[in-house]
Amino acid sequence: MPSLPNESDGMAGGDIMPRGERRNGAVPPQTRLPEAIVDNAASAYIAIDTNGIVVFLNSQARRMLEVGEEAVDRKLIELDTGLPVQQLEPAVRSVIAGGEVVDIRVNAVERRGRPIRCRVRVSPLLYEDRASHGAVLFVEEIAEAERAV
Repeated sequence: MPSLPNESDGMAGGDIMPRGERRNGAVPPQTRLPEAIVDNAASAYIAIDTNGIVVFLNSQARRMLEVGEEAVDRKLIELDTGLPVQQLEPAVRSVIAGGEVVDIRVNAVERRGRPIRCRVRVSPLLYEDRASHGAVLFVEEIAEAERAV
């Protein structure tokens, strides 16, 4: 059974990187793991604060909405996207105010102008204090087979 790292081998207990690499400004891989998982997800993830300002978009959301990092720090409702944000607004407000998670199906327009049907889950943006700091929209296109159901 391998032993745990100790002070003498230059690693702190539970760390997977030598201390010197942290001191040199390298970001440990485990710090980047959640970001990598979210950024490589098939669904679009859009996080907004309590004022409707976009605070995070994963790569799928940037592709789906045809926006770049310039969308961060702007109101979602003001962005020119194919997502019917006005239709989602009541659910977003409800979730931010402490309401339950809301699932909605909406008609949208994808980046090449093709109409698509999407499933949107609006969830509270929660941190350690468990208070709502905004909302997260999980958006995915509904496959043709599911549309008939």
